[in-house]
Amino acid sequence: MCDFVGGKFTIDTVCKIGVQLLQRLHHFHTNHFLHKNIRPENVIIGKGKKSDILYLIDLSKTKRFIGTKTGQHIPKRLNKRKLPDVETDITYMPYRENEGKSSSRRDDLEGLGLMMIKFLRGTRGPLFPWEIEFPVWIPVSFRDPNYFENKKLQDLDKLKWRLKAMKLKKYMTVEQLCQGVHPVM
Repeated sequence: MCDFVGGKFTIDTVCKIGVQLLQRLHHFHTNHFLHKNIRPENVIIGKGKKSDILYLIDLSKTKRFIGTKTGQHIPKRLNKRKLPDVETDITYMPYRENEGKSSSRRDDLEGLGLMMIKFLRGTRGPLFPWEIEFPVWIPVSFRDPNYFENKKLQDLDKLKWRLKAMKLKKYMTVEQLCQGVHPVM
């Protein structure tokens, strides 16, 4: 979507996208599911007569939050800290997930909000402070006798960097995130 408009949408377009995606999330949530992977790459546009309809794809992380047998809310998970995978993109990942808390509908909405801010400000290059790319490493060769040790150290450094980035994400205010965005938002 973003490639067609040079990476930036008008306020009118962002509002229309937001309304449609809120409707999709409402459908997910009323059916007791969390999407858990809201990001621009998981939004597609219909074809032909449905070219004005947006769809959410990639249901690989979808999770039920109401038990099918009990009809009760699944108990919240606390203090089961899950370290982010070093290859996972943390741009839209909720910081609460990194703290070991269960995902919630709020996290889907947080991801949608970040996506709307990105659409308004433009999608080219880093936008959020935590999107700054990890420093480039000299490639490690498989022929290097210390390959696995070097790879492990690189992954450990990346993990430390990601944890710092998630902490930064936690303490960013809405005002800081929306700096330079249209006042309507």
